[in-house]
Amino acid sequence: SRSDVNGNYQWRIIFLDHLELWSLHPLSVMPGSDGFSSVSDNMSVSKQPSAGIYPIQYTLWEKGIYELSIFSGTTLVSGSSYTVEVANGSPQASSSSALGKGLEEGVAGEESSFEVRVRDSRQSEIQSIKTSAASIDFINEIQRLQVLSNLGDTFQIEFRGQRTSNIEVGVSTLAEIDDALETLYSIGQVSLSSEGSTVIQNGD
Repeated sequence: SRSDVNGNYQWRIIFLDHLELWSLHPLSVMPGSDGFSSVSDNMSVSKQPSAGIYPIQYTLWEKGIYELSIFSGTTLVSGSSYTVEVANGSPQASSSSALGKGLEEGVAGEESSFEVRVRDSRQSEIQSIKTSAASIDFINEIQRLQVLSNLGDTFQIEFRGQRTSNIEVGVSTLAEIDDALETLYSIGQVSLSSEGSTVIQNGD
């Protein structure tokens, strides 16, 4: 809801559900689209009393020093201004890590060192995976084809779903087949050889 207070607008927002999501992403005041930022950035949370007791719970998600004041309406409750210092929680082994050569090796009489990164229970755990594999030399694949089509017939060569244009027996040459294969996305550079002539014939 919106109300007019001394010529200024004041908004009142009541959250009815998903409070845990709102606490993770609280509201903030941003400048207007015209760049005008002369607005109050103070925010307050109010709660109805029960049996004369005002139960207040809050969670601070970032460490630092906060000023906390309690009001009854618009009047500050006497002695209710506090400074709250928030620090990280107790260290937790599962979220912390240690690394450095000092954990693996050392020389007698010489200083060794390693680093410990301490995190509390709210910090995400970091895990790393290291793999190793034997490296082998790259070997070009060699394939052998035999032409069984008759003179004047045409055929195509297919590799991994890609097909060449028509190849005509008795007309097409090795150089033309080489060019046709290298235009396919599934093949890189190739080298062709034939036991017959440079023109494709039956039986090559």
